[in-house]
Amino acid sequence: MKGNNYTSLVIGDVGSGKTYVAILSGLIYLKNSVNAKASLVAPTEVLAYQHYKSLLKIAESCGINDITIVFLSSKLKYVNDKKVTKLNYEELSEQKIFVVGTHSVFNSSQLKFDLVLIDEQHRFGVDQRGIFANHPHHFVSFTATPIPRTLALSLFNKLDTLFIEKLVGRAKIDTNLMKFDTFFSNHSINEITKEYFAKNEKIYIVCPKIDIKESEDKIWSVTEIFEHFNNIFPGKVLSMTGKDKNKRDILRQFKEDDNILILISTTVIEVGVDVGNAKCIFIINAERFGLAALHQLRGRVGRNNDTNNRCYLVVNENFYHSKRLKILTETEDGFLIAESDMKNRGYGDIAGTMQSGFSDEIEMLTKPAPQDLEYLTTLTQNLDINTLPRLKNYINNKLENYHGE
Repeated sequence: MKGNNYTSLVIGDVGSGKTYVAILSGLIYLKNSVNAKASLVAPTEVLAYQHYKSLLKIAESCGINDITIVFLSSKLKYVNDKKVTKLNYEELSEQKIFVVGTHSVFNSSQLKFDLVLIDEQHRFGVDQRGIFANHPHHFVSFTATPIPRTLALSLFNKLDTLFIEKLVGRAKIDTNLMKFDTFFSNHSINEITKEYFAKNEKIYIVCPKIDIKESEDKIWSVTEIFEHFNNIFPGKVLSMTGKDKNKRDILRQFKEDDNILILISTTVIEVGVDVGNAKCIFIINAERFGLAALHQLRGRVGRNNDTNNRCYLVVNENFYHSKRLKILTETEDGFLIAESDMKNRGYGDIAGTMQSGFSDEIEMLTKPAPQDLEYLTTLTQNLDINTLPRLKNYINNKLENYHGE
């Protein structure tokens, strides 16, 4: 890490190895520091625990035994792979530690972290990230699809933006829009699924809701879709939602049981799920998801070197020609998708906490409110516009269309 304080954003597509970069960065930093504290925060317990186990294996394989490795969530606590009921913060404060956990790490105010690593940055709010950003020496975020506000901040070079460009062990994913009448046609589904079933390859079906009553614009739920497919493929279907307490057991069964070929779930599988022989995903009511979420969900398949990986965005008739969704059929580049997302949703309030949405940036820059002035001064100090071509082009384009006083 360079300098006294280092803030950066690491952008790497789904499956590019961001987790290993984060873990190795933390271990290297700790090995070269005295009684330093590092943390790696993930948005779900499943993903955080997966990172924790990966960290233990890497530390062991590297012969690292002078770092205390901690797992922390609202329900579980481990120290060096031993389950504990309570963390002794006074004792930990005297040690070199690497804490991996969920949002619960935000509440561990007894520990002051020198290095904070945020995985899946787009899943956290500005205030949550700000809890850590105010006190660590180094703050590094990781994402495949930056939040519009974060992407806008990168224009000012206030984030040291790094790219992981090479994908290892990832296959191309053929992405297409599909209408509901095709999805619910037994003939169509049988044609799509039979080639996967013949090779014991797995299929995800993602729904926007756990259960929901009839509405004017139909939104399909896990309960309804599970009932439909379990009738077609009895004994081959599992379901999972965020309310299930045994999510890890369900995922393990889906991954290891050759008889189970379909998992129907909510977006709980968006991160931290790695099933190499999952080759197809249907995302139901895709119009209700953001582009970042759709890209992350699509990344649950293609985690192999094989062909015939597919993603179907299942939509109502009036969304079949959606320009917003079309970008997903044209590219698998998470950064391009994030830029499209920023263009469509707006990039929020760079001086506030709104992470998307439209506002009059020129008005804010020329007539800032008192609470914005200090932030904007810090943001633009020593700013040479000629060294920031993206920002220069952006401002010029905005000024050409600006008709204010």
